[in-house]
Amino acid sequence: MWKKFNICLNVLMGICGGLWMAAGIYTYWDYKTHPELYAQMSAPWYTPILLSGIASGAVILAALMVKVMIREKVKKGENGMKFLFHFAIFSLIYSAYYLAMRTTADVLTDMDAAVCGFFVVFDMGVIALVSAWFLLKE
Repeated sequence: MWKKFNICLNVLMGICGGLWMAAGIYTYWDYKTHPELYAQMSAPWYTPILLSGIASGAVILAALMVKVMIREKVKKGENGMKFLFHFAIFSLIYSAYYLAMRTTADVLTDMDAAVCGFFVVFDMGVIALVSAWFLLKE
């Protein structure tokens, strides 16, 4: 089970890195072919590359953190699935809390919504996988 989850995390990190590189290459190509469009913008032409790099980096960092925490729990001989379930529940609650706080303060950005939305979907998937694993185990 851990190998499959590790593979899923590796694929997620590879997809995020690949999408960031592809978006960067496309943005650079578009800038070279249509410089007049980017001259009208107040931000530099590479701003979308930086923003998508930050979002991709956050997802990759989160996946690495989950991998390290699970590896530590497995090395200690603790039940890693139980830890993963509790981590997903905590992350889901914190994402909902963060979105509620940013929304009530009228400072919610698209990036906030995208990152929290990713974590909500990811956490729901983890909770479903772990729940199915526990049900099938019995």
